[in-house]
Amino acid sequence: MITYPIVKCKTTGYVAPGIWPDCTDASTVQNTTAAQRSDIVYVPRNADFIGAFASSAWHSLATNSAAGWSIASRVELTPRSDNGLYNNAPVATVMSPINIPQYQPTAIHIPVGDDDGDTLRGRWSSGTTECGDVCPPGSLPSGTLIFPNCTIIITGTNVDDCLSFYSSIEEFISPSSTTPLSSIPVQFLIHVVAPPSCSILPQVYELSQQSCIPITAGQTFTSCLIAINDCDASVSIIDISTLSFAEMDKSNIIKQDSMTYYKILS
Repeated sequence: MITYPIVKCKTTGYVAPGIWPDCTDASTVQNTTAAQRSDIVYVPRNADFIGAFASSAWHSLATNSAAGWSIASRVELTPRSDNGLYNNAPVATVMSPINIPQYQPTAIHIPVGDDDGDTLRGRWSSGTTECGDVCPPGSLPSGTLIFPNCTIIITGTNVDDCLSFYSSIEEFISPSSTTPLSSIPVQFLIHVVAPPSCSILPQVYELSQQSCIPITAGQTFTSCLIAINDCDASVSIIDISTLSFAEMDKSNIIKQDSMTYYKILS
């Protein structure tokens, strides 16, 4: 795969970092791997530019078998008008691909957070820099919706279709503001699968989104992801997928009884 950076600068001195990430999660059952990467990049004060990565080597898509992709972020380093500090961009984490059942409207919520507590809004990505040849909503089934709270509603029509999803998460200094402080991209694949024999989804018990749990430095924190099977005994849960940060250990899935399954996180 050839991946190359696209940078639209109003400044000079920026050098694009590499993109090869560190593996954080893997599922042999779903044949997926998740990875993250963090870099320190020195950029002049008051810089304002868009950085993007673009390529064309990925899974064949239902709407475009040879589509080029692009994923872009805006970096703006002018101190904030409300406190004089540099802005913290929002963070979004999502798995890929996400399986959805055929002919069933499915809600997919994109978990996002912001250290500054700013107002966050989701929108369709648009234009060559933000989404290449697979810009929504044309890259998705008819009737797919996106809401400002970063939730989409989508219905897959053909089993084994692979669809590309692109959105941009923007942060605003106040609920009434219409000028974003920054914009980050969210890109993932959606895979349409045959409806399961039991339509009752498992109940998953986990820490609430954006929860903050104090822990002592140097001490190991342990928690559990618990899934409850509400179907009959002929149905089993074979994996609980995770999307975690580096250095978090995850156990294999453990079956407690015919209904209860869990993973230990530490």
